[in-house]
Amino acid sequence: MALLFIYLRRRYKKRQAAQDIDELTEDKEHNEAPLCEHQLAAANAANKNNAAALLQEKDPSSDQAHMANEKRGAKHCPECIAESKRARAYRWKLILSLLIPNMMASMDTTITATALPIIASHFNKLNQFNWIVTAFTLASSSSVLMYGQISDVFGRHDVIQAAILFVLIGSVLGAGAQNWPMLLLGRGFQGLGFSGLSVVTRLILADKVSLRENSKNNTLFAMLNGLSVGTGPVIGGYLTYKASWRWCFIINVPIAVVSHVTVFLLLRNELIKAQPHKREEEDGTITVIETPTLLDKLSIIDYGGMLLFFFGVGLIILGLTWGGIIYSWHSAATLAPLIIGIILFLLFFIWEYLMCPGRKLARIFTSQSPMIPLSIFAAKDMSLLAYLNFSTGMALYSAFYFVGVWFTVVKNYDSGKSGTQLTYYLPGLGVGVYSAMFLCNVWPRMTFWPLFFGSILEPIGVGMLTWALGNNGRPSVVCGLLGFAGVGTGLRMMPGMLHAVGIQSRLKARGLAIMNFTFGFGGTVGISVMSSVFSNKLVNQIGSVTHVSTNTTASVESISALPPEVQIIVRGWFSDSIYWAYISILPFLGLAGVLAFLLGNVEITREKQDEQGEFDSSGNVEDVPFLWWLATARRRRVVREAQAVE
Repeated sequence: MALLFIYLRRRYKKRQAAQDIDELTEDKEHNEAPLCEHQLAAANAANKNNAAALLQEKDPSSDQAHMANEKRGAKHCPECIAESKRARAYRWKLILSLLIPNMMASMDTTITATALPIIASHFNKLNQFNWIVTAFTLASSSSVLMYGQISDVFGRHDVIQAAILFVLIGSVLGAGAQNWPMLLLGRGFQGLGFSGLSVVTRLILADKVSLRENSKNNTLFAMLNGLSVGTGPVIGGYLTYKASWRWCFIINVPIAVVSHVTVFLLLRNELIKAQPHKREEEDGTITVIETPTLLDKLSIIDYGGMLLFFFGVGLIILGLTWGGIIYSWHSAATLAPLIIGIILFLLFFIWEYLMCPGRKLARIFTSQSPMIPLSIFAAKDMSLLAYLNFSTGMALYSAFYFVGVWFTVVKNYDSGKSGTQLTYYLPGLGVGVYSAMFLCNVWPRMTFWPLFFGSILEPIGVGMLTWALGNNGRPSVVCGLLGFAGVGTGLRMMPGMLHAVGIQSRLKARGLAIMNFTFGFGGTVGISVMSSVFSNKLVNQIGSVTHVSTNTTASVESISALPPEVQIIVRGWFSDSIYWAYISILPFLGLAGVLAFLLGNVEITREKQDEQGEFDSSGNVEDVPFLWWLATARRRRVVREAQAVE
């Protein structure tokens, strides 16, 4: 892989060198600094009769085209300077108002990782600890797609405030939970808020800015979100060990209140308001429908698609969670939700197809717009990105939750010490995020390379981590490999969002919603599959030793109460079960590494969005496999030269 990268880098540098020679030759001819867009526009306006010459900055009659060298360029343009100041102020408002709620939401995904055994043991549900995770991901995965459409209909500010409110409600319910259902309800509300914060924040970062500016903003948020994800287990473990697991929920309450206030004060007038409804007719014409009233806005929402998606995904996750843990895989309680969920999920796509312009349902529900226009998948890369994000969520959730269980149960660490071990994921995650920042913002300013390298490194890292866990490995080895596994995940956290915006700028709200859904759904499926394998392996081994049953392994305390020689055997069972749980997800991660070879590329440019929020992707987006595009570059150049000669 390294040799491939060196070869491709040399080819890229040769191509860039050829372009630089052409630019230097042109600069020597003119010996003048280039005009900025405002100066060039003024030059064109002053010389309408010779516009073509002015675009090449050759018109002798243009004062703008022949202004002094020290006055040319964006550094000396008042409009460019003012525009730069506005962009800087806008970025600081985004940072000050959105970082706090986003760090809170990211921390919520892992703050219970090391506290899981303690929380589940409090309710005597250690064998069902995965429900604490599943309740969160079930709500977030089922609701995430609706946020893409709702944020366009009601505006960014109202939706992000609602998402923060959901987190606040969930945290209060979790903190005061008196029984297992109340705890799971609180985690569900937290998941509902998390999905909204994730989608709308990335949408806000993509609004009003170029891809390069979006890349800078996303880099900062990706790094700090990664920091929150990594420190979540430490904070949760420390609070659980020193005070109570309820503080994992209480900590969110003041953060949510502050977030409500800062978003209202700083962003209320900055964010994009409710969008007019644009409907594409069968003949290709676009009809703009103004939506000034609440009833008009409500009439746009795709309720049928929303319900089919919510119940379809929810039932699939429910079946995966029950299968092999609470009920057997061939029982009606497992098969019924799985089959019904799959049918509803397929009906969702059929519904969305019939909601396309000119189709049957579109003629019946004339004011409604499909929640996910299937035209978004016309670009091959959108489907590939969805699966890559699916595998990223699977790897991230597995690394935190099951490694946390390994340290707590197998190594008998307290929750605080277990959380500290998981911080070794942070350096690797940081290296990955920083590398992605360099590849997107500095060189070569493309999204393909971080996505490609991340997809290759992630299954390798998780595979090596699996080997360490299966051999009842030393904690130092597990911590080191945990950091290595984080590199691949960090590489893909930010570029995937940029790639989705680049290939589908017109539908970026829906595209970002799909990316967030697949990330959370991947985590849900990963945890469900791993939990099923884990529970089945564990149950098959329990009962072979005297005085050991499901009741004596229902909590950390009950395991510690067993005789020392029995404890060693039981903890070995847990280690073996976790090992096979990781084995079960490796094929999913390996497939992502294979599909990465088919991915196209988006070049990060300074091109600004037009009034409709779209980019001109011509020349900046390659929808064919990018490695093939690079390999055939010489052939295309020869063909162009031959055509020029003719």
